[in-house]
Amino acid sequence: MKFFFVNTNNMSNELLNKRMKFKIDIIMFLMLLSFSVIILTLFKIIIFENEKYDNLLNIKTGKIYKGQTAPRGNIYDRNGVLLVGNEEVKIIKYRKSDLSDKEEIELAILISENIELEYNNVKEDDLINYIYTRDYDKLFDKINNDLKEDYNKRKISSKKLENIIKEKIDISLLTDKEKKEAYVYSLMNKGYRYEDKVIKNENVSESEVEFIENLDNFYIGIRYIRYYPFNQVLKSLFGSVGPIQKEDENEYLEKGYFKNDLVGVSYLEKEYEEYLKGTDETYKIKSSGEREIITELKKGNDLYLTIDINLQNEIENIVKENMIKAKNDPNTEYYNKVYAIVGNAYDGAIYAFVGENLQDKNNGYFFVDNSLGLITDAITPGSSVKGASHIVGYETGAINYGYKVNDGCIKIKNSDEKCSWKRLGIIDDLTALKYSSNYYQFLIAIKIGKGKYVYNAPLKLDKNGFNTYRSFYNQFGLGVKTGIDLSYESVGFKGDDSFSGSLLDFPIGQYDNYTPVQMFQYISTVYNNGTRVAPHLGNFVKEDETVIYNIERNVIGGVKAKIENFERVKLGLKMVMERGGTGSGYINLSYNPIGKTGTAQSFIDTNMDGKIDTETVSTAFVGVAEGVTFVVLSPNVSSRKTSFTSKVNKRITKDITDLFFLKYKINIW
Repeated sequence: MKFFFVNTNNMSNELLNKRMKFKIDIIMFLMLLSFSVIILTLFKIIIFENEKYDNLLNIKTGKIYKGQTAPRGNIYDRNGVLLVGNEEVKIIKYRKSDLSDKEEIELAILISENIELEYNNVKEDDLINYIYTRDYDKLFDKINNDLKEDYNKRKISSKKLENIIKEKIDISLLTDKEKKEAYVYSLMNKGYRYEDKVIKNENVSESEVEFIENLDNFYIGIRYIRYYPFNQVLKSLFGSVGPIQKEDENEYLEKGYFKNDLVGVSYLEKEYEEYLKGTDETYKIKSSGEREIITELKKGNDLYLTIDINLQNEIENIVKENMIKAKNDPNTEYYNKVYAIVGNAYDGAIYAFVGENLQDKNNGYFFVDNSLGLITDAITPGSSVKGASHIVGYETGAINYGYKVNDGCIKIKNSDEKCSWKRLGIIDDLTALKYSSNYYQFLIAIKIGKGKYVYNAPLKLDKNGFNTYRSFYNQFGLGVKTGIDLSYESVGFKGDDSFSGSLLDFPIGQYDNYTPVQMFQYISTVYNNGTRVAPHLGNFVKEDETVIYNIERNVIGGVKAKIENFERVKLGLKMVMERGGTGSGYINLSYNPIGKTGTAQSFIDTNMDGKIDTETVSTAFVGVAEGVTFVVLSPNVSSRKTSFTSKVNKRITKDITDLFFLKYKINIW
């Protein structure tokens, strides 16, 4: 018998060597790839983007200066109607040259004598610097000889001597005339040396223009301010333009902005800053002292919105007229807000975005634009969210198609009965939506909360049921940001989960609160079978006559649920709008609407002491007809729950939908 011996140690070493070689090859490849990326990046910066980064460096080091500021782009509605434009304002500017301190002092005195300026906020340091510069010889003569000798022998620096002299200046003795001169002088020396200084930026009179035009080193410049042809309509959502915020400074400087640039600081102005911002004139100073233009003045690009301003105005009038009429209804003393949104369910384009706040002054009504409330105000939605609640029921197995119950009341020990708005008899999953059964939702919530219900007995529910509901609701856009193209939006209000019994209130919209724009996204998501699309006000951007940017349909998520469950819910929401349903009469049935009404118990703070003290009733409607989403919310429409609650929300919805389909559908589509 022959025996064969295999050297396992050699085999192991050979295998290890192969693995090590493979790892080394991988590492070398990654290093080579990294170096290639670095070299290509450097090549791109040095060859193709050298001028860009050179300019950025020069801006930061003060070697490139800003001249005339470009006007921002205009904002138009979808049909090209101007919503936000620019108005020219004359300003006085100073162009520094090789003048002596004495000559600049003389100019400051001359300007202060001939130009109206508000100088009350002049800084103490500016007053001291002015007196120091103006009276240096006199001030130097007054210091003791020992100090002068130390300075002449360079025992103390010029900066230290300057500080010593400045400490002896008594600014309390200055006259108003001197304070104004000091303020002008400070403006003439603000910022980089060769940068043009703004001396007066508003309310320049014709006599001041005439005076400046005959003066060397000073000239009349132009700055642009926003103006709004439709006054307050949507003005808060357009946003404002102002100085760069401290927290954004580095970001803007990296993009080549100057520290003193004006930018969009909120909402649409901020969201579309990169397009609306024009190209300012910039220059550098050559060795000869002449100016070399680096960038020419160019107006910003124009932003076109999805809004139809005529539709917007007509809906605002509908809302206002109906609100004033509703004030004749009982119990409407706290009714002062309405929110209405009309938009495209498929792509999220918003056609009208209305928020009105009714105020009573000296027994007369007037309205204040409250369009910001559409993205910030948390509203109790009531039964309008039951479409989402049904989806939760189907997906968790808490209900099945056709599941029937005899509508009744839930009675938990030591609590009042919780019922539907009336006894609805035998109902299934569809008629539960049609007639808006609370009882049906209570039974679903008990199953989701893994509870065992016994009439008038304690009820313990698993608090994880809140997470189950919210995880689905969030997918509809409820309780999360919608992705609307505005620089800020609220996520609504989240209820306290400490009481498991409150889980019964969640699916009937009596627990968490949501913003109007979240309600818009929710019902649009139902219509789209679970596809969640970001609503948007921006439509496209034009540079001159060329479209350079289109705001496309933006799918930002969706509901993880079966399409057949959405079809089932939409069948129930269609029944809501039909005869006998709670939404009957809200939208003409010829437009094939789906929708859901909501009536909610809500609460307000009537004396503004930070404590909720009054119960109210809020009403809501969300729906889609022929691919158009309609949301109308009337918070606090009645002061208490009685046999009468104002039907104003229904009237507003019907007026808006009739207006849209009879007058605007063809124009928008």
